[in-house]
Amino acid sequence: MRKIDVWQVAEVVAFCFWRDRDFSLEVMDIKQETPLSQLDNNDFRKKLLRSRWAIDSDVAVPAITVKSKSNNSIHFEDPVKRFGGKTQSDSWFQLISMDAGRTASMIVLAVLLGAAADPRVMLTCDGEEVYDFNICQGKFVGVTRQLAVKDVSAGKESIVLLPRGDRKHEWVTVQTVSGNETCVDLAAAQYGDSSRSECSGVPVVFTPADDFKKRYVEEKRDNNPMMTYSEEFVRMLRCQGQDGRGRLEEFVSVMGKSCALLGLV
Repeated sequence: MRKIDVWQVAEVVAFCFWRDRDFSLEVMDIKQETPLSQLDNNDFRKKLLRSRWAIDSDVAVPAITVKSKSNNSIHFEDPVKRFGGKTQSDSWFQLISMDAGRTASMIVLAVLLGAAADPRVMLTCDGEEVYDFNICQGKFVGVTRQLAVKDVSAGKESIVLLPRGDRKHEWVTVQTVSGNETCVDLAAAQYGDSSRSECSGVPVVFTPADDFKKRYVEEKRDNNPMMTYSEEFVRMLRCQGQDGRGRLEEFVSVMGKSCALLGLV
């Protein structure tokens, strides 16, 4: 029997989700954190950060300008090389991970189900046999790194400060036979988490539940991961062909690549 550790699943899915995809989005410019008082008058962050608190605190947030459906979008490229450094790539990963927690968690869940269903595979976590895994919903309560975003798509300019007020999030928990629990989160970058895979440099959080709960409050946990997966798949089928997060085409592509790399049927 072949052993597959959950951290391998997390690494593979993270790479396929964040790097092995063709994003139809061009990054026009990335600016590093700069105090509000030092910004040029034409910097769009001046419009976003007009509150008395922001001015008195002389806040500093990074900024990114993007354009969708461009011929100069990212084609399976390393963001660190494309944008000239990790600091710049952090803004890219934060932008694309916004509201991606549900999709990322569902793909991890799908691959874990595939591993558990393979009679030739033993699923482990930190060397222990896995007893159960679930998707959890909760709220991020840690320190948030804000990102100023300007979108110039289709000749229309819009500016927004992310993330927005609602900090609901989803992640995967894994329990072993001894009762140890580990949390897997591939979309923590949306709140400014800079945790990256040492192998591929993409966002991935793989940490004991006790440490994870210092930044997240769990509010709900699914009781039947297979039922959760089935319901989500049906929802994606009904929305097939639509633009936006959680598209079926994206889901199937990433899941298929991940299973193939892990040697699962």
